[in-house]
Amino acid sequence: MPMPGRNGSVTNYRMGFNGMEKDDEIKGKGNSLDFGARMYDTRLSRWMSLDPLAIKYPFASPYTFVLNSPLWFVDPDGRDLRLTTTQAEPTIVFKVLNQYFGRKIFYPESNGYTGSVIVKSTITPSQIEWMNAEQKKVFTYLYNEVLSAPKEYKMNMSPGNTTSSNPVEMDSWGEGEIFVDNLSKLSELELPRLNAMYMLMHAIIEQKYKQDRPFPTTYDADHYPTLDKQGEIFGYKYTDSWLYDMHNLIDVDIRTNESKYIESFRIYEHPKNSNNFLFETYQRADKAKGDFIDVHERYNRAAEKKENYEIRKSNFYKQHPLPHRREEESK
Repeated sequence: MPMPGRNGSVTNYRMGFNGMEKDDEIKGKGNSLDFGARMYDTRLSRWMSLDPLAIKYPFASPYTFVLNSPLWFVDPDGRDLRLTTTQAEPTIVFKVLNQYFGRKIFYPESNGYTGSVIVKSTITPSQIEWMNAEQKKVFTYLYNEVLSAPKEYKMNMSPGNTTSSNPVEMDSWGEGEIFVDNLSKLSELELPRLNAMYMLMHAIIEQKYKQDRPFPTTYDADHYPTLDKQGEIFGYKYTDSWLYDMHNLIDVDIRTNESKYIESFRIYEHPKNSNNFLFETYQRADKAKGDFIDVHERYNRAAEKKENYEIRKSNFYKQHPLPHRREEESK
């Protein structure tokens, strides 16, 4: 609340306590702050609505701010995305997030818990005018749908892939894991598409769909809506290739929101150094740019006999060999 003689720039500076934007239209200058999730009355030091996570704190009033202990606690938005750290540290997650936005706006907070951290943001959607169009969509989704959701989402940090035959994968739907070592390798590549931020968002969105459901579901029920949501945010999505998880690689087709073919994309382990990833783009022989490509157009190994599958796999690699195989064949 402005004090006589001590409010020199109150009319020009639009941010107030905690760096939140003032809402001066209803209650007067400096009397109401927009925290994104709720409005804060600076005169009463109280929220004007219930805490959406009040069920987690039954011992406290749902109208208090940081449990009436602002010297001990910080609460920029009032909601949670918790990353468990018992197996691996989430350092790369925050590195990918902040590098994508070009500023350090996400940070980990322990909040008194051991073995996990909460993802926090220093800004709200009212402070993103400096972002480009894609960044605005990504941040708005993260803030509104995950960090500001009326529940806590949990993701496990794992050093590597122990649940699948493919060491190039970035996450596990079933275990709710992010493979931090693989995400770190991917972040070192300057990819035009399917970069570290795109794959991190895939893991987050997919787990949100899964954890929002009141009953167990299937991978496809969460995976395909995730691809559609990524299409809305990034302007493109991918289709799982029938060679998915073969030869330590990820082979996918990139398509528009209208399911029109753009190109194919491959990420794979370095043949001489498994600590590094390589990538290449190519055009499928049976697809032209702009051709329709079905979302379910991926190879189903269970539906075909092994010998027929091996023939198809061999024919595909004759058309699209890995770079190091091309070098070997040319010798």
